[in-house]
Amino acid sequence: MRPIFHSRIRLVFAFAFPVGLLVGSLYYYLVAGLHAGALTRMPLGKSTMLSAVITDEPSEVKKYLMMPASLETPFSGAITIFASQGSDIRYGDVIKFEAVLEPPRTVGDTPAAFPKKISVVATGRGALWREAAIAFSEEIAKKFLAFLPGDAAALLFGETIGGTREMNIDLKTNLAASGTSYVVSMYGYKISLIIFSLEALLAEILERRIRFAVIIAAVFIFVLVVGGSLSAVRAAIMVVFTMIGKLLGRTSEPHNALALTAVGMALFDPTLPSQAAFELTILSVAGMAYLATPLKNFFRWGAYGAGFLGWREAVIVAIASLLPIIPIAAVVFGDFSLVSFPSNILIAIAIPPAALFGIALASAGSIPFFAGYVGFFIAKLAFILLSYQLFVINIFAAIAPCFLLPPQLNSMVVFAGYYIALLWFAYRYRARTFN
Repeated sequence: MRPIFHSRIRLVFAFAFPVGLLVGSLYYYLVAGLHAGALTRMPLGKSTMLSAVITDEPSEVKKYLMMPASLETPFSGAITIFASQGSDIRYGDVIKFEAVLEPPRTVGDTPAAFPKKISVVATGRGALWREAAIAFSEEIAKKFLAFLPGDAAALLFGETIGGTREMNIDLKTNLAASGTSYVVSMYGYKISLIIFSLEALLAEILERRIRFAVIIAAVFIFVLVVGGSLSAVRAAIMVVFTMIGKLLGRTSEPHNALALTAVGMALFDPTLPSQAAFELTILSVAGMAYLATPLKNFFRWGAYGAGFLGWREAVIVAIASLLPIIPIAAVVFGDFSLVSFPSNILIAIAIPPAALFGIALASAGSIPFFAGYVGFFIAKLAFILLSYQLFVINIFAAIAPCFLLPPQLNSMVVFAGYYIALLWFAYRYRARTFN
């Protein structure tokens, strides 16, 4: 009976795959048609006076301030506005501007506008809790700048809260060149580090269920503190559901949870798989779910715990999250330097204690009378770690051009072979190899 049962399973999957592919394609083109219909309510390709509400916190991209927005009557739909850096525009502002709306280049993108002049006509149109969270994070940034030099304060803010909005152009350039931007920008990576660090810290203190509740609460608070952006919420959902099985001791569940979460998000928006941010998050989390244990077995570290300050766990997380995203990074960013591996490992080791210093420094202002003294002491300790991290960033940024992947490796054949090799590695070292 067993061979017949297995043959039926194979038969079901043989039909399920092509049927699923067909249904998924039809669903994608249906949504693409709806997107195209929505574009008809916008004045594409001609200069028009527009009014829009800023729907997400603005972020700096190269020489622009990128702002997701929603058009107001008589038009409607989501757009992306690129303003000059230094523009004082915030989440929830209502703005007026004249610009030409450029059609989206691919399905899932929004029309883009590059206005020369923007006027803020109203404020406070965003969610109150999110405006409060953004204001809270800005207060934290001010506290860091009060106790630390500019680059150190900006790096600590990025590691504690996330994002690069407090950084100058030189620091952003060095982060990108050294391959360490993921540490302060990718919420999936940061939330994973929170989960792994708390798991290692609380493993011997709290029982599993209480520990799990504490970790989920910490992730929820983190998402609120960073402003509850869509990317942070999406990363939190993916990482938490992926790690539920691991934290509950059911090793097969993280992989299924990741797949179900990705499918659910794709059903909500089938254009997500074509977006680089979604691909990077999925592959980074998948790497931590599928490659963490094989890497521990490969290095024979599984029998020795997380190491001092969790350094072994930090190394494993850094390597596991980076390995699957190399091809995507090579395509999206044009190049990928091999220094990303040692730089991220050396940076990741110091992130948990640096983040703890960041939380302590942010809390120091609430201590009456002694806030200045306590903050000064914490900042001095944090500055040692931050100076080390800035040194690593600057050194690897300088040598990164010497270790770029050659353009010949930027091909589908090479990428396919690379992922096949990763799958073989995960299968080969899936079982314990140490005594």
